Amino acid sequence: MIRVIVRELGEQELTFVFDQEQLVIGRAMDNDLALPRSDVSKRHARARLAEGKLVVADLASENGTYVNGMRITSPTPVSDDDRVQIGQFTLRLEGDAVDTREVEATELRLLLAVVQHEAGSREVYADWLEERGDTDRAELLRLQEEGKPCDRLRELAARSDLAWRFKVARAFVEGCEQQSRECEWSALAITQRGDVRHCTRCQRDIYYCATLEEARERTRRRELVVVDAAAVRSPYDLYVCADDAGSTVYVDPGTPVIAMDEMPAPRR
Repeated sequence: MIRVIVRELGEQELTFVFDQEQLVIGRAMDNDLALPRSDVSKRHARARLAEGKLVVADLASENGTYVNGMRITSPTPVSDDDRVQIGQFTLRLEGDAVDTREVEATELRLLLAVVQHEAGSREVYADWLEERGDTDRAELLRLQEEGKPCDRLRELAARSDLAWRFKVARAFVEGCEQQSRECEWSALAITQRGDVRHCTRCQRDIYYCATLEEARERTRRRELVVVDAAAVRSPYDLYVCADDAGSTVYVDPGTPVIAMDEMPAPRR
């Protein structure tokens, strides 16, 4: 929670309370805290509660953000006694840290709902992340739900924690002869390893591969894989390799190695 005490030059103090860990301040009325004066930029500054401490950052405003009379050029911690100047407004900020144990428990419940395929669970989780300012993971979940690989999805995946991606991935098993909706990573049986799940249809383990190099190595061993969303993909990128004689071959898990000129069309 963030409490902001605002005094405009010549006016009385006003107090605003925000039940969130960050807020944007500016002239535009859609900001968390609107200061509608011409010397305030549309998006002027941001206040964020991090590890129990309030940090103020200027958002490239025209007239700058000042803490105790000094213009700030980088995110700056502030205490209850500090004065933040934005245009003709003086602000005092107070923050109450959120109980991290409560946050962890809430996220665990939301993750469990996603893993158990509860209807609407991904959207609920994405909304919760967005409310807490975790917009990257929220957007990633929504792009996964659309089911269309794109550069933006890869970019967001690369910025998120790999262990978390194990839990929320929507990738399909590659090379499975019994390809179906049940061959999606999120529908497979969970094992004791975060990067391994089990297919009850073909009674085989499926390996989550963070890189194409790892996926190619497992594919050569006839193992079934899913590939992380952060990997840059291209046609046949898993199955083209060189045999002991240096010839290019197509490796399809569960089937014999065949020559490149006999390569079948990829399954859709």
